[in-house]
Formats: sequence, C-alpha cells, structure tokens
Amino acid sequence: MLPPIKEVALHHGLKMNDRLSKSEKDVRFKCPFCSHKYQKKKYHLSLNTRDNVFKCWSCGESGGVLKFIALLENTSIEEVKARLFGSTPNIQLHPAEKLTPGQLKEIGFEPINWSGLRQSNPALYRNTLSWVWREWQLHARFLKRFGYMSFLAVNSPQERQAVCREYAQRLGIDPQSLMMEYVQARFKKPQPEYLRGAEQLLDALKKKGAKVYA
Repeated sequence: MLPPIKEVALHHGLKMNDRLSKSEKDVRFKCPFCSHKYQKKKYHLSLNTRDNVFKCWSCGESGGVLKFIALLENTSIEEVKARLFGSTPNIQLHPAEKLTPGQLKEIGFEPINWSGLRQSNPALYRNTLSWVWREWQLHARFLKRFGYMSFLAVNSPQERQAVCREYAQRLGIDPQSLMMEYVQARFKKPQPEYLRGAEQLLDALKKKGAKVYA
C-alpha cells in the first residue's frame, strides 16, 4: 500500500496552509522543488489526497507519491519502491535505475517505471538502460566540468563550498569528495580529461564579460 501523500509531506517538514486548502482532498504546502526564493515562500504545491498525487502551480513539478518521495529524498523511484515494498530477490539495480527524477529530468527523461519495463519488455528495458546511462555519463562530465569552472570563478571558501554542494547534489555524490577532486585538479598534471581546457575556457568567458556562476 502506498503511503498517504499528505503524511509524506508532513513527515518531511513541509509547511501546510490550512486557509488555502480547499478541502481535505486538496491541501496546499510550500513547494520545496521551486528554485526561486520568492516562489519557495508561496503555497503553490497542491496535494490531492484522494488520488495521492501532487502538482506545483509555480514550477510545474508533478507526479505520484513515489516520485514525490524520491524528489524529497533525492533518490530514485526504484530505490523508494525497494524500501517500501522490499527488493526483488537476485535483482541488483543498474546505475541508471538509481538516477533520481531530477537527474532524469536534466537529461530529458520523465521518471521511468524500470521494474514494469523489465517485466513487460526485457529487450526494451536493456536498451533503455544503456541509452539513459550513456546520456547521464555525458551529462555528468559536463556538470563536473562546468562545476569546476564555477569553482574557479568564485573567490571565497564559502562560495566554493556552495558550488560543490550544488553540483554534488545534481551529480548525486558527496560534496567533500567533489571539493577534493576540484582542489587536486588545479595542481594535478595532467588534469583529468574532462577538465582539460576548462581554465582557458573560463578565461575566455571572463574576457567577454560572461558570468559563470551567480
């Protein structure tokens, strides 16, 4: 049985607005997925407790309770399923199945029902795994490269930590590990292949007055 979406929201500390909630079926919360600070202050997140679904009327994020949990906990829907319903014996999740809804969105995919696809069409399941994972690896290299440029573009330790936190969350890795990787990359010769030329590109962007990190 799926957990009630309102209870999930309250459990994760989301703030509810009783006045804006039209009924017990439709309740309003502050949206944790909105990127802009102003948007985060408003009660744009609508939870339909009857259908166990959510929609933010500001950022547009929407879906069912499994996606809701995955977004709140920055994990994959398959991992949420495994925790709620128990893992299927002898099945290990492919790295692509562990991508969060946010990570899938970054590479242009909606959340994928991997377990359903595995059962209904094994060949399509394998091909989709390869496709998604290949796209993510390319995107992750870009994120690390741009994160490194942002790391170099800021001046204070606090700003560098903020850069590492932001990009580590998007990559699904530890911020301290990413910080160490970037620090070592500045002095390591040769640099990792994905970072080569990043400093020269940053200099060129600065000369054109472009902002790399704001």
